[in-house]
Amino acid sequence: MFGTFYAIIIWILSPIGAILRSVGLLPQEAIMSAGLTEGDKTAVRRTWGLVAKDAQGNGIKLFLKFFKEFPDYQNMFSKLKGLSEDELKKSLFVKMHALRIMQAFTAIIDSLDDVPGLVNILEKNVDDHFPKRITPDHYNNLLNLLVGFQSEELGDAFDDAAREGWVKAAGVMVGIIQSHYSILSREEGLLEQHKTLIRANWVLVGANAEENGINLFLKMFRDFPAYQDMFSKLKGLTVEELKTSSFLKRHALGVVKALSTVVDNLDNTDELVKVLDGLVETHVPRGVTKNHYNNLFRVLLGFLAEALEDKFNSDCHFAWTRAAIILLGIIEAKQTDLGGE
Repeated sequence: MFGTFYAIIIWILSPIGAILRSVGLLPQEAIMSAGLTEGDKTAVRRTWGLVAKDAQGNGIKLFLKFFKEFPDYQNMFSKLKGLSEDELKKSLFVKMHALRIMQAFTAIIDSLDDVPGLVNILEKNVDDHFPKRITPDHYNNLLNLLVGFQSEELGDAFDDAAREGWVKAAGVMVGIIQSHYSILSREEGLLEQHKTLIRANWVLVGANAEENGINLFLKMFRDFPAYQDMFSKLKGLTVEELKTSSFLKRHALGVVKALSTVVDNLDNTDELVKVLDGLVETHVPRGVTKNHYNNLFRVLLGFLAEALEDKFNSDCHFAWTRAAIILLGIIEAKQTDLGGE
């Protein structure tokens, strides 16, 4: 569906295109010259405005349609694996994730006139989903499905102009996604510049290890409330009680120290594997899965952005994402060896 626009955007966002953009030789108009006109953008915004009026309801419908068209995708969510359609409709996880996706699309559509912003949103989304083995094909299938979904839901309101606008917009999105995914896929290990950025960030975190460790945990419990209940001594505590908990202070400091050991051994693969293997071995009996580690790294990226502000730029985000992919690969291998999830 997106062939022509996809090919043009891939060239524009290729390494050559990236160089041209970096020196100002590829302005916004050139990227949008792939065919996305003001009329197209207006049509996209108009139809999305109708869908977004019931963001959660339509998000759930979109998910159900997605799983119906691509049944294997449901199994990529451990909490949804094997659930019937009726169970999916009632799932709190589906409701939350569906709303999150609708909000993400709203942010994307709001950025159609802001190419750097659009690229940033989509690249961060790819960064977050790359460790979960989400590929451009998954995004392409979702966007194809989204066009059909809107046609079904909006009827005559989704006219030819809307369809053309969405096809072109999807081509732009897939092009950006494919370009960034290609960079992540072909990058082997961590470059020295990545390690330098990671170490510099972590020095700032380590300067106030206890407070930052506690704030990291508070963010994790805020983003994933069920995780707090995995700690019997923290179950049911309020945020204020968590802040003064001696148990959380000790555990938070332990996590920061463990991460410091990981950062210190980025040049020592054998020791790095040994550290991570030991971590997995001690946590499998506690019911900690690959998904928990994946979510921890997602929380960590968000925490670093909040805590370090302008000292955590896009280069830092990329470096930490690359590191997370490598670390999660080691963790997953050990989990598999131990028969864990």
